[in-house]
Amino acid sequence: MLEKHYIRRKDNTDLNVYRCGMESCTPGFAWGPGVRDHYLVHVIRDGCGTFTLDGRTWPLGAGDGFVLPPDVLASWQADAVDPWTYSWVGFHGLRAAPVLEKAGFCAETPIFRHDRDEQLSVMLGDLVAAARQESSGMMTSPGDLILTGLLYLFLSRLTALCRVSVPVRGIASDRDRHVKKAMEYMAMHYPDAFGISDMAHALGLDRSYLSTLIHKQTGKSPQAHLIALRMERAAYLMRNPQLSVADIARSVGYDDPAQFSKTCRKEYGMSPTQYRKALPG
Repeated sequence: MLEKHYIRRKDNTDLNVYRCGMESCTPGFAWGPGVRDHYLVHVIRDGCGTFTLDGRTWPLGAGDGFVLPPDVLASWQADAVDPWTYSWVGFHGLRAAPVLEKAGFCAETPIFRHDRDEQLSVMLGDLVAAARQESSGMMTSPGDLILTGLLYLFLSRLTALCRVSVPVRGIASDRDRHVKKAMEYMAMHYPDAFGISDMAHALGLDRSYLSTLIHKQTGKSPQAHLIALRMERAAYLMRNPQLSVADIARSVGYDDPAQFSKTCRKEYGMSPTQYRKALPG
């Protein structure tokens, strides 16, 4: 039994349901190795299998779950004798990483135990059921809002169940805090015309030092993160025919429409006008 749903809208930049479903896997069924561009949470209901992330492997079974972060090499495989049945939800957005960090998840700790809390499986089942209704056109209320609300409820339960309180002190915690503050600053100020030097000054840090910290922790430069935020928002705004390209450029921090067009070509391989023409509907 396999059921999967893809939600293509990106109406909410804070937290967006991208895909969800459930599957009773065939013996030995495997996915990967590969990477995803979004977060993915699996809740195992029955059976067993293995999950591998960044070179480490965990044997998992009923009552367990695993979290796949974006852009990290992973694979998973159902047992050949007792294959697992699981449900999953994939999501992205500005709040995705902070929410999972609050629950204690990272590449080193991507698994959890939920056997004491059946409500977690129930909530994920509700989300899949809502996606089923939305896909079939039976949902009368705004589907994107319902799905986002159910995702928040699911993640709040997951956070309450899995949150760990491990005090981290010293230089490492300072570095983590600096990077977190930088990400929050970009998420808040991306519509403004600011540079990385401005952000570093606002945070009381040296520009080169801050850039090095961000690159070491994320693999990307702060400029790359800022461009990604701006272009994700621009892609959403380009669906609004009442906004000109210049309006959109100013709305995401580009005073110069030509620079915005150049960035769009680099990120999406086409100009803003071409991108709009390629949009469905």
